[in-house]
Amino acid sequence: MKFLVPAMLLVASQLLTTQVVADVTADSRKSDVLSASSKSDRWRFTADFELNTPLIGALAGGDRLLNTRAAGLRLGAGKGRFNIFGFAERGHFEAPSYDEDVSNDLFSAGMGGTVSYFHHRMRSMLLLGTTVLLTESFQNERGTIGFYSEIRPAGFEIPFGDFNLQIYPITLSWLIPVLQNIPLFYVHYRTAISIGGAF
Repeated sequence: MKFLVPAMLLVASQLLTTQVVADVTADSRKSDVLSASSKSDRWRFTADFELNTPLIGALAGGDRLLNTRAAGLRLGAGKGRFNIFGFAERGHFEAPSYDEDVSNDLFSAGMGGTVSYFHHRMRSMLLLGTTVLLTESFQNERGTIGFYSEIRPAGFEIPFGDFNLQIYPITLSWLIPVLQNIPLFYVHYRTAISIGGAF
């Protein structure tokens, strides 16, 4: 009997220690979750540099589309799954449906937004703005201002530390630099690749 009390005290102390460790571990995990949630919910600034081209259209037979290319920059702010931004893009565009060379340089700018899902591994994007004709085309003078819009249904986001690589396999863009008389427009299925980060 004289060994029973010390044994019971030893078992009790072990159980108490185990419970304390479990509580600390649970609190630590809860703290990590709250920290991650707080980090996700805080406002952040974003910057992205992008290149895009109608790659799928070119592979489908529109060889001249390979000459269509654009580069752009996005600056924005976001919170949680959502992000809003301003963008600017300059590109060279060709229309493959004509026998003659129908190519123009365009500058586009506007606003857009994204929503992320699957733990920020995928995102969808919408862009709206204006596009400016930088070269003379038919009877249209340079400087003509028109309409720009683009829909990106699904893109993949691959994180690299504080930076990320974004790949949009298919985007649908409408660029209409001339709205009067004979409208001039480019409708392309583009592939976009961008690299950026949140700060």
